[in-house]
Amino acid sequence: MFEDQTFDEIMERMLERVPADIDKRENSVIWNALAPAAAELAQSYIWLDTVLELVFADTAQGEFLDRRAAEAGLERQPATKAVRAAKFTKGVNIPVGSRFFIDNLYFKYTRDGYLECETAGEAGNANLDGRPLLSLDTIP
Repeated sequence: MFEDQTFDEIMERMLERVPADIDKRENSVIWNALAPAAAELAQSYIWLDTVLELVFADTAQGEFLDRRAAEAGLERQPATKAVRAAKFTKGVNIPVGSRFFIDNLYFKYTRDGYLECETAGEAGNANLDGRPLLSLDTIP
């Protein structure tokens, strides 16, 4: 929203307000006096843009999203771990708790024959179909 509020743009507007009979070239006294203020203003516009992103529920993150949800009487639930079905070779007994690895994700074999991702969130929902799992444990 404030992308046009750059250091150069702010500096140009500030220098336009200085009388024409004063030296306004870079490194002149007036330029050097105005530059720190222009830099701080440009940084403030960047922060202001970030604040606007955190104010609205569709772009808020973390604590700010929790606070927006609380305004509507909602409480954000923590991320859950993905649970996936896996096919194993017939006759191979997989011990409960056996760990597997694929694409920087670790999975644990559960009682009901599924794999539970050790990482909570959407990472465990990646398309891994047809790709072999690497066992981290010795399975006879």
